[in-house]
Amino acid sequence: MMALDDTTETDGRPALSLAFGVAPSCLVPSRLVPPRFALHAWTLAALVLAALGGGGTPAEAQRQPGALGLGFQVGRPGGLAVKWYRPAPVAYDAVLKTDVHEVAVVHLHRLWEQPLPDSPLHFYLGPGLVGGADRLGRNPRLRLGLSTEAGLNFYAERFEVFLHLTPTLRFLPTNRVTLDGNVGLRYYLRTP
Repeated sequence: MMALDDTTETDGRPALSLAFGVAPSCLVPSRLVPPRFALHAWTLAALVLAALGGGGTPAEAQRQPGALGLGFQVGRPGGLAVKWYRPAPVAYDAVLKTDVHEVAVVHLHRLWEQPLPDSPLHFYLGPGLVGGADRLGRNPRLRLGLSTEAGLNFYAERFEVFLHLTPTLRFLPTNRVTLDGNVGLRYYLRTP
């Protein structure tokens, strides 16, 4: 499945990407996707799938109000991933994407999470906002938009493994619709 957005963010050159923002080097020319990025993303995806097959441990400690998870996600947007649980079934999710010189964007979501029957997996869904700026080194442009996040996760000890899709409607600097996807890992620093 290809992303609905087929141009890069900073230079407008065509780029091909799968729903997770990367493509294996055997499917597209290496000039479009550097092999090291494709390899890392596909390795992480393989680990997530292997872990899904193995199940997880009960998630009660991580899902208590006040639990705080910190980690990373790869895909679009990739970056620092934070999750904060509130009274069930609510959680807040934030992702910070930056390269320090060109772009800084934050995605914030309010999520409702429910366990799937007879499974170690949980389903989550929620609305969100996107905000930030690009072209930081020269005449910055504001980015604003709305998004939704839907995904699956499971817990192994103090770790959360997650996979989600994020449709986004951006209003600034241009109107644009994208369908992005991510896989990631969070470690719970604080469990009540």
